[in-house]
Amino acid sequence: MGCDIHAHIEVKVSGEWHHWMALNIPRNYSLFARLAGVRTDKPGDQQYPLRGIPDNMSLLTNMDYNRGVEDWHHLSWITGKELSDVQDWYEREARIKDPEADLCYVFSVFGYLFGNGYDVKRYPEDYPSTVEDVRMVFWFDN
Repeated sequence: MGCDIHAHIEVKVSGEWHHWMALNIPRNYSLFARLAGVRTDKPGDQQYPLRGIPDNMSLLTNMDYNRGVEDWHHLSWITGKELSDVQDWYEREARIKDPEADLCYVFSVFGYLFGNGYDVKRYPEDYPSTVEDVRMVFWFDN
């Protein structure tokens, strides 16, 4: 039985989280291990702490989460900066596996928001001034 990720990008505007998009991330156990320690038993694979589901997630993320909550595991979220770091890592991994690969698919996996990435502080010129923060909320199923 395989494991899949359910992931949503949320944007914080005027103190409230809004749904930006649901991601369609293909099954990738190296990525799952890095995000949440899923499908690995090697210490050090997991780069981010499990934070649980935020109480203040957007309505659409909450609706998706509540449709199967009894089956979900490894509930968490990462910041926009952390997501940008994951994108960079994912691109490096893809280059190692296939140096000739067209890496446009990295952005098709994670998408983008107003330009280069999800790190509001790293790319402030890409964001409207009303965008305060970005995060990816996610969980897994088997």
